[in-house]
Amino acid sequence: MDIEKVKDGLKSIITMENWSCGTIDKNKEQAIGVYDNTRRIEKISQFDNLQTYTIVPFSLLIRYTQNYVSANKKAYEIYNAIKDKKVLEIDNKKYYMILVDENPQNTGPDDKGIYEFVIDFNLLGGK
Repeated sequence: MDIEKVKDGLKSIITMENWSCGTIDKNKEQAIGVYDNTRRIEKISQFDNLQTYTIVPFSLLIRYTQNYVSANKKAYEIYNAIKDKKVLEIDNKKYYMILVDENPQNTGPDDKGIYEFVIDFNLLGGK
């Protein structure tokens, strides 16, 4: 799946000025990086003939200010936008967004004191 198309789809539901794929701009205080993830995906079913879906894992790295409270609020705003939207349309196909964790994962501040959070999700779509 084209990571840039995933990024563009997410931009329609998430408000952030600076976006990138596979990296994040450490010079920006507020940014999102979209990463294709190598997380291992378990089969939906034990029966091969029922494996009719493609599951693609992604991660968002959210970089947002030196204020923990503001960063935490922004991470939850993004998390809830994905949770509420549920479907992402890419190339006229619908993909369901399934959050992996119960909340955004705080990875702490970077070397410049800017807080970062990770949101892992899977895209589930028909073949």
